[in-house]
Amino acid sequence: MRCCSVQAESCVLDMIEGGVVSAAIDKEKDMVSFTFASMDDSAHDDALLQATIEATIMYTTRLQEIDVALTKNPKYISRVKEKRGGKYVDTDESTWLAAQTSG
Repeated sequence: MRCCSVQAESCVLDMIEGGVVSAAIDKEKDMVSFTFASMDDSAHDDALLQATIEATIMYTTRLQEIDVALTKNPKYISRVKEKRGGKYVDTDESTWLAAQTSG
C-alpha cells in the first residue's frame, strides 16, 4: 500500500503548493496536520474548508476502491479464510465471501 501513501502525499503537497490548504507533513508519523488561518479572511476559510472536504472525499473514495480490490483478491480471501480457522471448508472463495458480506 506504499504507493497509495506516496500518491496521497503528492496530492497534499500539490494542494499546499497551490495555496489551497495550509498543512504540515510529519513523515515520521505519516500524518498531515492542517493549519487554519485566522477567521478574518472568510473567503480563504471557505476555500480551505472546501478543499479539505474535497480531499477527504477523494481519500475516502480511494480507500473504498482499495477495500473492494482487496476483498475481491483471491490471495487476500484465502489468507483471511486461513486465519478464521477453517470455519468455511468450502474451497469456493466467492461462496465464502458471500457468507462474510451477508451477515
